[in-house]
Order: sequence, then C-alpha cells, then structure tokens
Amino acid sequence: MKKIIPVIAGVVVVISGAAIILTGNNNKTSDSTKSAGSNSNQSTVFDAQPTAGASFSATMTTADSKGVKTMDGLMEFDAKTGLSKFTGKIADQTMTMIYSKDAYYMCQAETECFKYSTAQSSSSGFNPNNFQYDSTKLTGYKTNAKSVGTESCPSGSCSVWIVDNATNTKMYIDKKTKRVSQFMSSTAEGSTKVVYNYKDVSITIPQNVKDISNLGIPAQ
Repeated sequence: MKKIIPVIAGVVVVISGAAIILTGNNNKTSDSTKSAGSNSNQSTVFDAQPTAGASFSATMTTADSKGVKTMDGLMEFDAKTGLSKFTGKIADQTMTMIYSKDAYYMCQAETECFKYSTAQSSSSGFNPNNFQYDSTKLTGYKTNAKSVGTESCPSGSCSVWIVDNATNTKMYIDKKTKRVSQFMSSTAEGSTKVVYNYKDVSITIPQNVKDISNLGIPAQ
C-alpha cells in the first residue's frame, strides 16, 4: 500500500501537466497571435469538428528540457461505456488507470488494483475529458488560432494551427475528417506530444479491486 500511492501521485502529476497543455490557455490570446490571425492573406478556415463521444486511443509522450523522455503513455476512451483508460510508464513504473463517472481505478499489476472515489480524482487535478474536444473548447481555439500551413501528420495531411503562443502549442487537424490528429507543445521546461487514433476501443472495470476511497493522494 505504501508503494502504490507515491507512484500514483507521480503519474497523476505528469499526465495532468499534459492535460493543461491541451486546455490551460485556449481562451488567452497574445498580441502576436491576434495580428497573425487577422491577416487578410490567410484563407485557411479553422474547421475542427468535435470529437467528444468518439472512441479513440491517443499516445502521449512528454520530455524534459534536455529532451529526455519523462513519460510514454496511452490514453483511451470507450464511447460505448463512457470509460477512460490511461496506461503509461513513468520512472520505470508501469501504471494503468481507469476512470468511470463515480470512481477511478489504479493498477500496478493485473492482480493489484485499487479503487478511489471521484472526489479524489477531482482533487488530483486530472480530468480525462481534457483529452476530448467539444464545440465549446474548439470555439475557444478558433478565436485565437493562427494558421501555419499544411503538413503531413499521423492521419495523413493536416492543417496546422498555433493555438497558444506561450506554450508554442500546435493543433493538427485532419483535412479529411476535420478531427484533431495531433497536439504538440514545447516550453523551456519540456515538451508534450499527443497523437490521436479514432477507432473502436473496449474498456472494462477491473475485478477484485481493493476499495481505498478513504485514503487520499498526497498533496503536491
């Protein structure tokens, strides 16, 4: 029990940081972004479509300021059940987390899983919904987005947009499906990359878990 809680805390901190990149500043606009976005020669239209409700798997990679990888993970969403799942390796520890509406589950091994309350999940600062894009979130990005052209991307060909100057965050929108294909960001502290693959995903709640809802994640 003493071992799993510090590991959980470390995992949550890292993936929460990645989530902040996706959501933290999309309603703030620097002067340089405003002027670029209003360029009369810019004909590309920010036409990303909502992905909320679509099943997907997304690889997540973070690195520190020296380029050393700090996390390598996979975020999945099962639209049929509404369950989200994160599997990742941080500091040589592999962790699986499954989120439902009323609880979330942490597993360091198939036979060692623990159940936490939703309140504990909220206090950890991590929300799986941050990795989905509804119309409200996309409207925030559209207001401030600056087109930087077209590039190849994991899904094929994408229009590329800078949606946050402070973190040099780029959103890659698939030109065929209009869905977010990739997110990339970089700051002096490090970099984050999220690549989406929209496909059927099956997630189930683990069995024989230990309910430790009365225990909290250590404060960071």
